[in-house]
Amino acid sequence: IINFQNRSFSAYENSSVKPEPNTGINVPARVTLFNCYPYTKGTREPIRDSNHPMVKKHIQTLKNIPLNHFESYDPKSGTYIFTVDNIVVV
Repeated sequence: IINFQNRSFSAYENSSVKPEPNTGINVPARVTLFNCYPYTKGTREPIRDSNHPMVKKHIQTLKNIPLNHFESYDPKSGTYIFTVDNIVVV
């Protein structure tokens, strides 16, 4: 039902029947994703320096994701924490 992948997750992705909001697992949730680093263009290495301009841009991108409510981002571990009003978008 819930599919966690590297840097993302989805719920009921391949299902034609999805629960209505606030029923089943379609409830408000706090989600933690790991390894959500911005990467250097040349070497594709993760950027872990919190002062690097790409990290600041990455955080702004995370804050702008629709339907996600940004809580925190740790550039050293690549941990992104956010909340959603409902797991499934109907």
